[in-house]
Amino acid sequence: MYKILIIDDDETLSGAVTAYFSEMDFQAVQAFDALEGIEQYKKEKPDVVLMDYFMPRMTGLEGLKLLKCEDPNALVIMMTGAGSEKIAVEAMKAGAEDYVAKPLNMDTLVSLVKMHIERHRERLEHVRRKEELETYNCYLAHNMEHVNEAIIATDAEGKIKYINKAAEQFWLYKKEDVIGLTIWDIFEKEKINLAPQKIKEALFSTGKFKEEFKFVRKDENILYGLLSASFIKNDPIEAIVAVVTDLTRIKEMENRLIKSERMASLGHLADGVAHQVRNALITLGGYANLLKKRMVPDDKNRPYLEPIIGSVERLDDMVREIENYAYYTHKDLAEFNQIELLPVINSAIEKTFKTNEFKNIAVSLDIKPKDITLVGDKAFLRELFFQIMLNGCEAMESEGSLKIKGREREDSAIIKISDTGRGIPKDDLPLVYDPFYTTRNRGAGVGLTIVLRILETHKGSIDIESTPGKGTTFTIVLPKTRSPQT
Repeated sequence: MYKILIIDDDETLSGAVTAYFSEMDFQAVQAFDALEGIEQYKKEKPDVVLMDYFMPRMTGLEGLKLLKCEDPNALVIMMTGAGSEKIAVEAMKAGAEDYVAKPLNMDTLVSLVKMHIERHRERLEHVRRKEELETYNCYLAHNMEHVNEAIIATDAEGKIKYINKAAEQFWLYKKEDVIGLTIWDIFEKEKINLAPQKIKEALFSTGKFKEEFKFVRKDENILYGLLSASFIKNDPIEAIVAVVTDLTRIKEMENRLIKSERMASLGHLADGVAHQVRNALITLGGYANLLKKRMVPDDKNRPYLEPIIGSVERLDDMVREIENYAYYTHKDLAEFNQIELLPVINSAIEKTFKTNEFKNIAVSLDIKPKDITLVGDKAFLRELFFQIMLNGCEAMESEGSLKIKGREREDSAIIKISDTGRGIPKDDLPLVYDPFYTTRNRGAGVGLTIVLRILETHKGSIDIESTPGKGTTFTIVLPKTRSPQT
């Protein structure tokens, strides 16, 4: 049942209109001036208001304006006995839905009122749904901005309409850089293994596509990701939504695990080989030195012994390094206890500078607080810091500065070791932890491999920043506690 409020100072006409609408199954309410009508509106909340234009105390036009201030969605139809185009325009500008002139044809008036009520309800429902949709879209956009997956939304042709923050971070593109481009433009830049045509064909035939890829970012670094794309067809809207899950860390962990297992196997092999090689070196070195002692100083064969003895000594140094590496591949040899960090680092400094080889290198130590403690193996960690310091000193050749800085976080200790050496070329950075990779003439090149093995044993991590010609900084993160299962 509809409810109608009739506002008219003519009580006879108002009564007749009220009676007629009541017979037509309306719930009719009366008021005899504009102010009374506004009070009745507040109380009754009618579906429609029939308001006379000419009334004492306040005109219908003034009453209409006040009523619209009270409720902008109020449905009002003005009526007057002295109709004019000017009055009609004023009423419509003030918010009236329609305008009727007296005398009234009651059947026509009832039909008109019903039509406007239905239209008004449809309009309000449309506004409500639009507001709900806008609220939902805002909610959805807010959520998409905060998910970890990179999201790109396009039209049916692939023209980009939206990317979220994760997508900006993944590709290093800004929204303004890509809006208006096509998703295929981005994929074409991937040039490693993405095939846009293959993705297009899958989307337009099956509506979906899913596959792992390498992606090239704006800075030309390579990331791994799982691309899931869907073609959405919901008449009249057609769109493509692509989601990329960053798999870079997972791939790095997989590669690290594979490398760790390979290095452990290599360590066991090296241990056996080093033992056999050492036996041979002892024999070669022993006989070579014995021959040297037996020869007279001017023996013509004496010069041939010097290269043999020198080579044996170099091989002996290499075997010693390999044996050291093999030792640290045995994680079960580590004994974990609560230890202080500062004495361990001081011990590593002492070992590094115990000879005069690096006497022209200045070393500085800055550990705050000085009583940082963590759970670890003292000997293993001493070797870790020694290998990094030795690597830095050798990179500085004759002189430079070595800076060691330690800080404490809630759950970890962070140690930075910086040198002013020759630095590491960008292309060589991924290789520095590989066994037997070295730029030196002597040694086996397993120092940083040992560092990585010790960090794996302690569940720590390492990061390298290096500028050729300026130096290198190693950042080591060691957890302060150790979970029982590790």
